[in-house]
Amino acid sequence: MKQFFKITILVFFSILMYTLKPVELSYNAWTLLIIFLVTIISVMLQITSLALASLSGLVIAVVTNTIDFKTGFSSFGEPIVWLILSAFFVSFGVIKSGLSTRLAFYLLDKFGTSNIGITYAICSIELLLGLIIPSATARTGGIIYPIISEIGKNSSKNFNQYITYVLFIASCLSSTTFLTAMAGNALIIKFSESFNTNISWFTWFLGAIVPTTICIIMLPFVLKYILGKNDSDFSIIKLDKEKKPFTFIEVKTLFVIAVLLLGWSFGSFINVSPAIVALIGVILLVSFNIVTWDELKKLDSAWDSFIWFSALLTMATNLNNLGVTNWIGVEISSLLVNLTPALSILILVLSYFYLHYFFASSTAHISALLLPFAIAMIKFNVSPLIAFLSLGYLSNLCACLTHYGNGPAPILFASKVLTIREWWKKGFLVSIFFLITWFGIALPWWKIISFI
Repeated sequence: MKQFFKITILVFFSILMYTLKPVELSYNAWTLLIIFLVTIISVMLQITSLALASLSGLVIAVVTNTIDFKTGFSSFGEPIVWLILSAFFVSFGVIKSGLSTRLAFYLLDKFGTSNIGITYAICSIELLLGLIIPSATARTGGIIYPIISEIGKNSSKNFNQYITYVLFIASCLSSTTFLTAMAGNALIIKFSESFNTNISWFTWFLGAIVPTTICIIMLPFVLKYILGKNDSDFSIIKLDKEKKPFTFIEVKTLFVIAVLLLGWSFGSFINVSPAIVALIGVILLVSFNIVTWDELKKLDSAWDSFIWFSALLTMATNLNNLGVTNWIGVEISSLLVNLTPALSILILVLSYFYLHYFFASSTAHISALLLPFAIAMIKFNVSPLIAFLSLGYLSNLCACLTHYGNGPAPILFASKVLTIREWWKKGFLVSIFFLITWFGIALPWWKIISFI
């Protein structure tokens, strides 16, 4: 009965939305928006699984001729999708080899087992690897997550949830801090050049480091509140004190990780994408008998994420191609005509941030919306430097909103430490923390360093 009631709500919602089609959008554009919203809502109402809902939405979009088959399934060939799938496989190999256990215990030994110590340890590792690995998916999902997962398996359920979510937020912060830590950041530099604005690696870093540091310091206390855990028993983790020599399989796994780190750090110089580097790592894992192909075929969470992320990426990409995201931006801008510049800028910032709900990729978000929003901000007398920097930082911080907002999100979501509803709720609370704290610190800091 409950399921029937939920389905009835979705049907009435779809009919209502269909009758409200704006004249500025085509039939296909409005239909795809309805399909996208119904897909997300059906999962949040727990009518069906995310993979089935996403695939069903994609099939409906093709059956209704909203998009053709080739377009509908084009995202299954996108590099980010294969990078995510490969990161699952690499993560499995690192865990199976036992190397993640060794690294996890080493981490606990150095930083302690409290939520504060672990939080700062995770953030430190993210920032360190963010300096050399230009892919958040590879860095967070392929290297750090296996270590965090091992700590989680040896701890309470509450602590497992806590450290997994800390890693997700730390990934957003590291991508925000370094220009080279997220592939889409390079687009921002390209856009800014048309306004004779030179944003160097150091300029980006200088503008971000202080607010990021303050956020990291506050993070364990804020997340403890957001995650709703009142018990202080975060330090009950089973530590294996016995020191054992490295096994041969661990040595082989270390070699694969070294290859991945080198490839992700310097692959751009030889025109090798992070996805190809990751696939090379998977081939090495199988070739060295660290994992078998049969084991990889049985990784349900990996293939499940491959399906739903590809489907959502297709819908999100085509919402942009059909003009839906641009229409939303225009509608928002039209509301600002009679407002004060300060209020208009605030609305632009919030709109840009929360429109990320419609994107399954930070790079896609930047490609679709950053330039028109930057131009709008400049019209309200914001300097090009601040317009592009602030929207650039927002492009990474807003990934906290959903379980599909950036590359690492689906990998961490697959751990099932949080439901979709919980992920979205906590993501919204973190977004408020980011907007108030990060930018609350950034604005006076930019004044001090003469950005403003």
